[in-house]
Amino acid sequence: MKTKWVFVVMAVALGPGAPWAGARTWTSASGATVEAEYEGVQGNFVVLRKSTGEKIMILLQQLSEEDQAFVREQLAPKTPAPPTPTGPHRGREGRAARPVQVPSTTPPVLTPEGPGSKEKRKGGAHLTEDEVAALKKELVVDATSGEKLEFVGGMSPKKHLGEKERDWKEGDPIPVTITCELVRVRPKKGAEVERKRVTSGTGVFYITNEQGDVVLEGKESLEKLQPESDLGYKGELPKPGKYTLVIYTEYKGTRLGVTETLDVRAPQRR
Repeated sequence: MKTKWVFVVMAVALGPGAPWAGARTWTSASGATVEAEYEGVQGNFVVLRKSTGEKIMILLQQLSEEDQAFVREQLAPKTPAPPTPTGPHRGREGRAARPVQVPSTTPPVLTPEGPGSKEKRKGGAHLTEDEVAALKKELVVDATSGEKLEFVGGMSPKKHLGEKERDWKEGDPIPVTITCELVRVRPKKGAEVERKRVTSGTGVFYITNEQGDVVLEGKESLEKLQPESDLGYKGELPKPGKYTLVIYTEYKGTRLGVTETLDVRAPQRR
């Protein structure tokens, strides 16, 4: 497995003439490389943009020492140039020149979210604990006929390595597939029901570790998130551990979704 970057979070459509002049080669602590342009920092994640327009996020400590130093250099405030005199020159008897305030050159410290961060998540994909608890797995759309919507979703970590994954080793990211489906259930005569998938709409999801930090997030159309062998969102988790998935979709102002917690183990060879 050549690429071992962990946090792919979004894709941005760019025109054929989009600039990409600031690209450089980034190297992870495990030796994987990627050509990308530095976009900035979000929390303890470094945001990069590939030539395709795809943005990826990776933990600062998962980069090489050289790349970590580069990021901190970008974060360090630049010393402003002294102001250019615009008025007439003043001698000793004139007003004293004001000293130029030079900001600290110490870069900000990148720290993960602290305790209580779950309650602070607002907006975007991140829900508060109350919002997660309010997610509906089932929604009645017609009480007379009994027609309803059912939402099912989950994540499937890779359990076994294939023949093409000989390069995978202990400590590498763990592949995971995220799927969901929204099903319209219509009662028929007798005890029969008609089940039909709703493929219009978007599924939004994120995965947190035991500390409550978001390690993977994204969104995809319900059509592409169906639980078929060639569908679903393919991502990676940084290491074995306990992870919680929150995945949901919006239907006429109602959030239908589920949350799932799994103990993820490293994949084994057959």
